[in-house]
Amino acid sequence: MKYKIGDTVYIKSLDWYNDNKNYGGDVYVKSYNFFFDKHMQHFCGKSAIIKDIDRDAYKINLDDRIFFWEDYMFEDIKEIRKKKIKKLYESKLIKF
Repeated sequence: MKYKIGDTVYIKSLDWYNDNKNYGGDVYVKSYNFFFDKHMQHFCGKSAIIKDIDRDAYKINLDDRIFFWEDYMFEDIKEIRKKKIKKLYESKLIKF
């Protein structure tokens, strides 16, 4: 597990969800214990705080700890930073 209690995480985007969901609206990823339930889409794109770890899954503050969250459900912080830098570069707010 990548995160610990108290860490801030960023839930995958709605675009990710829409690109990966099945006909029932859930996302299954092999080698993980829990799937991304269709009701979790309401949290897509939001930041959350890890509040607990239960059964090798995270519990977050946004959903009253109802759902089980796994690493694949969160954006990689390095990728988020790369996207932000690319966006700034493309908007010419920073120069290299």
